[in-house]
Amino acid sequence: LVGNKRGNLVTQHSLREEGARLLPALRMLVAEDNLVNQRLAQRLLEKLGHHVVLAHNGKEAVDQLARKDFDLVLMDIQMPIMDGFQATEAIREKERGSDKHLPIVAMTAHAMRGDRERCIEAGMDGYVSKPIDTHALTTTMGEVLGNNIYQSEVIKVVPKSNSGAFDFIPALKRMNNDGELLKELVNIVLQDLPGQFDELANAIQQADSDLAGKITHKIKGSVSNIGAADVQQVASSMEKLAREGNLADLQKRLPSLKHEIDTLIITLKQMEQSRDRDAA
Repeated sequence: LVGNKRGNLVTQHSLREEGARLLPALRMLVAEDNLVNQRLAQRLLEKLGHHVVLAHNGKEAVDQLARKDFDLVLMDIQMPIMDGFQATEAIREKERGSDKHLPIVAMTAHAMRGDRERCIEAGMDGYVSKPIDTHALTTTMGEVLGNNIYQSEVIKVVPKSNSGAFDFIPALKRMNNDGELLKELVNIVLQDLPGQFDELANAIQQADSDLAGKITHKIKGSVSNIGAADVQQVASSMEKLAREGNLADLQKRLPSLKHEIDTLIITLKQMEQSRDRDAA
């Protein structure tokens, strides 16, 4: 995915699959409730030749592990029903007294000081922050699995940024210039954002700050993967307000979030229409 002379999007792939074939295919469990993050992790791992099973929360992850054997788990921290820390605790409790130790890599959108230490103390073996970065993920996998074969190959591209609402340069870099994957994630965001905004507005109207915090966290996580910094910034500030229970300021920020979401959707749709005209 690079910028052509008209500033549109062109597909380009560049994940080093040859290196991954030096290892046998692994069974990977991805515990993540965000659809965009799910698809991103699944696509990256499958391109490395691994088999991926998805779990939408910690309980599903623990249930999957009771039925099947896996080589490694990517564990989101913030999930409904059972979060990543609780799921890891349950996994380690079942391993107690045996020689088994399933490698678990934490995934978190917070990336705050002390997060890595907290994850390690909870029994996890590694840590990556979101939005998921290909190089960081593969490097951490290599460290956890005891090898250094997972190295991403970065191809130099100089695409044109189309709008402040959507800067695909960093997003594309995180995905090793996999334009098809970025396009797929953009389509998921386009489909989900309007409904998520409506859910957020309803949660604020119902004075449910806990639910509002979960929805803004999900919006922030989704758009960060595609480089939509403007929506991400507003959603992040609203997540903080929700955690503080500040419903009055949350309500005041809704129009700003609506404006940024509308701008993003228009920008993405215009780019898609332009790309389709070029392909015709």
